[in-house]
Amino acid sequence: MMESNDRKLERLIGRTLAELPPRKAPRSLQVNVLNEIERRAARGGFMHWPLLGRVAFVVLCLGLAKLSLEATAWSASHVHHALHVMPFNWIAGALGFAGILYAALFGLGALAYRALSIER
Repeated sequence: MMESNDRKLERLIGRTLAELPPRKAPRSLQVNVLNEIERRAARGGFMHWPLLGRVAFVVLCLGLAKLSLEATAWSASHVHHALHVMPFNWIAGALGFAGILYAALFGLGALAYRALSIER
């Protein structure tokens, strides 16, 4: 088969670019990047927040942790009760169905990745 002109041109450009020596960043760019890294590091982290902000953040995190633990305890007691009431076949079927859906999620994700990442 005859190669298209686009492919030939693409290969020619690729070879030409591969033969070029690597370029170094300008000295000023390196200095600017290093200065920005130092500036951000000097800003500090959580301990440099205003006191009211830190207190509010800690209180919010503690409240969310407490809410999460209470929700977990509540759901565990209800699940425990439901497991004793429901027939075993229903539980096994639900777990099997959840496993199939989980596998389908990864299968569709892989399919989408492959479809979207094909070189055109």
